[in-house]
Amino acid sequence: MMRHFGNGRREIAGTPSRQAWRRRLPFAPWKDRSFYRWPLGYGWGTVITMATGTMQEWLANNWISILLGAIGALLVWFITNWVGKPIVDIRDKRIKALQAAEQNANVGFSAGDKRVTEARAALSEAASGLRSISRGHGLPVRLYCWFEGYDLEAAADWLITLHNWTGEIGQGDKARQIVVDAIHILLRAHKHLSQERIDEIKMRIGLEKRLSEEKL
Repeated sequence: MMRHFGNGRREIAGTPSRQAWRRRLPFAPWKDRSFYRWPLGYGWGTVITMATGTMQEWLANNWISILLGAIGALLVWFITNWVGKPIVDIRDKRIKALQAAEQNANVGFSAGDKRVTEARAALSEAASGLRSISRGHGLPVRLYCWFEGYDLEAAADWLITLHNWTGEIGQGDKARQIVVDAIHILLRAHKHLSQERIDEIKMRIGLEKRLSEEKL
């Protein structure tokens, strides 16, 4: 059943009116004018001032944590760029140098021109990579190489020796194997060698080093 009101509004009989629903609510926020005005009612300047004051208070209470976080981020950046990446570069170039020596040590006079060119390029690139690390990086890298026992400069010199022997006659397999073993020892990859062989190669390395210094 419909109920008719003087303003033309109609409602179903038995259904509480809108005013009746509002009276039943435990609160009536629409009666407070600030309900319609906030935050514009306070003015944007007041709102910004309140937010700025809250931020300043938060900074005052947490500046130590912020400072420690900034220092931690700086240390992470330094370790990543000045220690982590160079060490990864060392390991990568070390493996490439060992592979180049193993794969191209016996490329002699009988090899074709293409094979000789590829072998020389691989050995030259490996030697340049080791020298770029030894001469281009700073103290953390030198400390790491000292700790691991790597002699990158000497290993690069022996790689150049192989490069110069590539495609040439007069250097037998025994002499070439001495060079390969010397590279393994200088890059600390000599676990497959006997102690007698290691001592022999170290004597040869020392002799070659003295001869090189005398020439200079």
